[in-house]
Amino acid sequence: MRTALVLLLTGSAACTSGATDPAGPVRSAGPTASAAPAVPTPPGFPQEAQRLALEAAERAGRPAVEGSVVPVRWSDAEVPQLLWLSEGDGGICKAQSYDGSSFSVGCDKESDIIAAPSPGLQMIISSSLNDRSDSWNGLLLASGETLEEISCGPQHFPTHKVLAMTIGGVTRTAYSVTYPRELAGTYRATVERAGQQVPDTVEVHAEGRAQC
Repeated sequence: MRTALVLLLTGSAACTSGATDPAGPVRSAGPTASAAPAVPTPPGFPQEAQRLALEAAERAGRPAVEGSVVPVRWSDAEVPQLLWLSEGDGGICKAQSYDGSSFSVGCDKESDIIAAPSPGLQMIISSSLNDRSDSWNGLLLASGETLEEISCGPQHFPTHKVLAMTIGGVTRTAYSVTYPRELAGTYRATVERAGQQVPDTVEVHAEGRAQC
């Protein structure tokens, strides 16, 4: 199954422009109005940890598709993370680093992503506690729709677009989100499908009891 990268959006650095290749990724010409949040850019993923994580992924048969490695960090409290498309099984992988040199890598297989409802939302890979240990930094995957925010009761949590790709013939967009450690359950979501805003839900598994 071919996995094609169609868009890169990060909150840290602009991508270099690249030509469109039907057989490979298409890199964006740089950040757009929707690409960068209106907050200071936090420090990125440590270079040495990135090198080691990507080398380990390649040895495990999950090398990154060229041009698909994206930093995922929107505040100083977040643990540095990287997201990329796996050339090996067509899935999505994430690395995280806590001390600048050590790292861990987790992946979701293409088959698991395709098996999820489309259109629909799902949590992918695993969430990480932020540096304050009071919130989770999670990754959401929207299939066949775009996502604006999720909410639990009166609390609303904005999402940040990280990476969009085509998997199984469907556009899948990954978003980062920070949500409280104690709020678990079925979160409400505001999504857009075919130009219309519609409600959706996503299961969020935190340490607390289900309250949403």
